[in-house]
This record gives sequence, structure tokens and C-alpha cells, in this order.
Amino acid sequence: MAGLVAHRREGTLELLVTTPLAVADVMRAQFLAVRRQFGLPLLVTGLLTLGAGMVPVWREGLRDGGLVLVTAVAAVLALGADTFTLVWLGTWRALAARRVRHAAGGTAFRVLVLPWVLFIVLSPFLGVGGGMPGNALLFWAFLGFTSDFLWWQWAEQQVRERFRTEAARPHEGSDSGKG
Repeated sequence: MAGLVAHRREGTLELLVTTPLAVADVMRAQFLAVRRQFGLPLLVTGLLTLGAGMVPVWREGLRDGGLVLVTAVAAVLALGADTFTLVWLGTWRALAARRVRHAAGGTAFRVLVLPWVLFIVLSPFLGVGGGMPGNALLFWAFLGFTSDFLWWQWAEQQVRERFRTEAARPHEGSDSGKG
């Protein structure tokens, strides 16, 4: 994400507008960059999460440890969905935001923080929890995956429809200013 903003600031992003490079090629490069930089940490995190979810199953059996395992699997799936959404939304925000920190902060807030805020605010009103951790897990998963899906769809549409327009737009400010 920061690379797109840096290229835009330097004026080199405008060169993409003059090439036959497709948006799909740019996004493939974005995903490749994320895989190279974060692939191993994401894999290790996922495996550790699943391993931690298996411990109660080994100790107490599937019946008693099953919720922990289901939670671990949901957490790993959420990690993947969040990562996928962060790439799409981060790419769009890097193109459209005026400052790098606005792009990064706005992306992280929308994908990682907002679903938790909604969960915390809405749970008491919907009676989620109350001794039923399975209900809280379902509600958390619903909010997280729905948020990821909606942000991904919106960002993908923006990138596909407006990539060249935003790439050609001159850089309007520096990151050292107010904001």
C-alpha cells in the first residue's frame, strides 16, 4: 500500500496509465507482495491458532473442547478473509487517500476495528452471550465476515472502475503536513 502512495507521490504511478497493464496484473502483484512479506507470519499464526484450538480437544474430547476448536478455525478463516480484504481496500485507499497514514489507518480501522466496535456495541442489545459463547461466536463471525465481504466488494469495484483515473490524478499533498 505504501508503495503505491510513494509511486504516486513520485509521479511514476502515472506511467501505469500509459501501459497495457491490466488491473488484474496490478492486484496480482499486490497479493504477491503481501504473500512475500507476510506469508510466513500469517501461516505460522494460523497454524499456532489451530494448534491451540486442538489442545482442549486432545485433553477433553471433541464434545467439551469443540467450541474452542470451532473458534480457532473461525479465527484462522477470519485472518484469511481480513488479509484478502486488507489488500483490496488498502490498494484502493492507497490510490484515493491524500496521505499514507490516512490510507493505512482508514483501511485498518474499517477491516480490523469496526467489526469489533459493532460487536461490542450491538451484543448487549441483541442478547448475545449471556452464558452462550456459541451465540457470541456466531455473531462475531457474522459481523467480521459480512464486513470483510462488503468492504472487499466495494474496494474491488472502486479499483476496477477507477484505477486509471486515480493513478493519473496528480499527488495532492505530502505526509508531513497536517492531518
